[in-house]
Amino acid sequence: MITKPFTETEVRKIEKELSRRTDKLRDLALFRMGVDTMLRTSDLRSLRVCDVQEATGEIRERIEVKMKKTGRMVSCVLDEKTKSALTNWIEFSSKVNSDWLFTGRKGSEAITDVQHRRLVKEWCVMAGIDGARRSTHSVRKTKASVIFKKTQNIEAVRRLLGHQSVANTSRYLGVENEDALELAQMIKL
Repeated sequence: MITKPFTETEVRKIEKELSRRTDKLRDLALFRMGVDTMLRTSDLRSLRVCDVQEATGEIRERIEVKMKKTGRMVSCVLDEKTKSALTNWIEFSSKVNSDWLFTGRKGSEAITDVQHRRLVKEWCVMAGIDGARRSTHSVRKTKASVIFKKTQNIEAVRRLLGHQSVANTSRYLGVENEDALELAQMIKL
């Protein structure tokens, strides 16, 4: 089963639902980080507070992450909504630089892959979104899909996802022959 990215409308619905509850500050920060950075669960769960926060307490605009799956470095940009969500979560949870950024129920251990998958399904239910084809990869694919749809710049998306080849990125985003033909049909010479 191929996972679907969230639409921009669905992102807003999830954010709205998570923003309503103070017990969901972690979830909102995790969702925003997943969408904004396009990182895999394994990379999100390995982040520590010091990876996103300066010594002054300011959240960085850019972070560098060594991807667990590939060992390659990837650069990520954090927008204002993500920075705000992170600030609120870090302050609320009284985290220090060496703490895991996203912790599970026990509070000190990093969130697990299983917990992250369960949370994505929970977010779908909260926002009234069909979660059948949604997973943690849906979160990762969301911004990449929007960037590709708006720019058609597959090379930029490849770099943002940390993929080794454009072919991998095309497969990951589900770019089909039909998509290519529709583009060709739009261009008149």
